[in-house]
Amino acid sequence: MQQARHKRMTQPMLDLKRLYWNCHRFGSGPRRGRCPYQVLGLVLPTADFWELLQADPAALTQQLSTQQDGG
Repeated sequence: MQQARHKRMTQPMLDLKRLYWNCHRFGSGPRRGRCPYQVLGLVLPTADFWELLQADPAALTQQLSTQQDGG
């Protein structure tokens, strides 16, 4: 049953699931309180999944490229 659902998983849905997973904060362990993006050193304006989805893509791209150039 579960395999049948995953056979129809589209790329946009996979992208959403990846964003959601990478924005969640770990609840325990050595990475507690940080999300995978923070563990990798990526500085986002927010680690909140919904805020990132509602943000303007052009503004996010500009902000992230400015951070990359400066640091």
